[in-house]
Amino acid sequence: MADSDKEVIREAVQEYEDKLTDALARQKEPKPAPETSYGMPLKAVYTPEDTSGQDYLRDLGFPGFIPFHQGYPP
Repeated sequence: MADSDKEVIREAVQEYEDKLTDALARQKEPKPAPETSYGMPLKAVYTPEDTSGQDYLRDLGFPGFIPFHQGYPP
């Protein structure tokens, strides 16, 4: 991804987070921060910047092919 694309995404994420913060501040009762069943915090939105250090084919790949990945049972 080109650096200019990354900057555009960063600016859009910042604008989104600012609007989200304003909207959440107007709520009467704030909701608890979302998290996984293991207690890990979840972000409101994920972007390509969150996976910038990953190589899709090396780290994740396609279903049924090496490297094999399995999710955790519920």
